[in-house]
Amino acid sequence: MRAVILSCLVMVSLVTCDSSEMRYETPSADAGSRSYIDGRLHHVPVNGFIPDSVTAIRAAEAIMMPLVGTEYVEEQRPLTAVLNRDIWTVRGTLPEGAIGATVVIEMAKADGAVHRFAVE
Repeated sequence: MRAVILSCLVMVSLVTCDSSEMRYETPSADAGSRSYIDGRLHHVPVNGFIPDSVTAIRAAEAIMMPLVGTEYVEEQRPLTAVLNRDIWTVRGTLPEGAIGATVVIEMAKADGAVHRFAVE
């Protein structure tokens, strides 16, 4: 009886894992790009993972706060984000008349990869 159950399980798994039956839909023109890397499907949105300045600032905060501390980042609000050649540069701001350093982070618009992090 165990042999019959085991045989059935093996047959079901072979039938459900047949890759020739897999279908992939073609993305629409505005859906972004899809590619296979290491046999896995990857999707990149048309406007990248960091499409605008609000997203750039939020991503920068998530990266900066564990590194320099929440208070340090909070003191440098408002943070500004500028896009240049598909790289977001997010900078802290010092209060008027203050002397000191601000945090700076540069991230790729397409995938959010950090190109530079500094306190300057």
